Amino acid sequence: YYLDTNIVIRALGVDGPQRQDSTISIIESCKHDGIKFRITKATYDEIYKNLNGRTREVEKKTSRQSEALLLQVIDDLPFNNSFETDYLHKRKEGKVSSPNKYRLNLEKEFQIFCDKFDIQTEQIQGIQQSDLTSLKSFLLDKKQKKLGKWAYSLGAALVDAMNILYVKLIRGSNNYNYKDIKSFYLTTDSTLNDIIIDMDRNV
Repeated sequence: YYLDTNIVIRALGVDGPQRQDSTISIIESCKHDGIKFRITKATYDEIYKNLNGRTREVEKKTSRQSEALLLQVIDDLPFNNSFETDYLHKRKEGKVSSPNKYRLNLEKEFQIFCDKFDIQTEQIQGIQQSDLTSLKSFLLDKKQKKLGKWAYSLGAALVDAMNILYVKLIRGSNNYNYKDIKSFYLTTDSTLNDIIIDMDRNV
């Protein structure tokens, strides 16, 4: 099974302990059943880009003064579903002392996660550039229409397209449609799944 960036981010606890526990539980159950997990190089690079970019945003949005105020009320917030709140929780627990230390902590936890579940990085090969360009444009258009222009980037569309085409290539003769293969590309992105399933229906 190939994991996408959102699955990994949840497994690291950024979206809160409940989502982390449920994600880890599913992965542990799958591993117990002999299922192996992989991350494509495209996803691996996207994860590090995501961690770097989001922690820079944390640094821009927080100051020592605002942190001091937010740390007093952080436990009363109903949800922990962002890098900012996760950072503040870890600050309060004494696990990190700055946004940069937070990034390093997440990168360390990512490597621990990969080691624990023997998740290897795999280079994408064998997909046609014309197919990649077409699917990337298709995904970008559909998701931006559904979610808004700023909710889905060209880079994210490229990674999703590469992963989808690579999984289809691996499935070979068993590749009937995306509904059949989506369990092999684990993602929390329901919009992505819906778009590709609709696309396959029209093929």
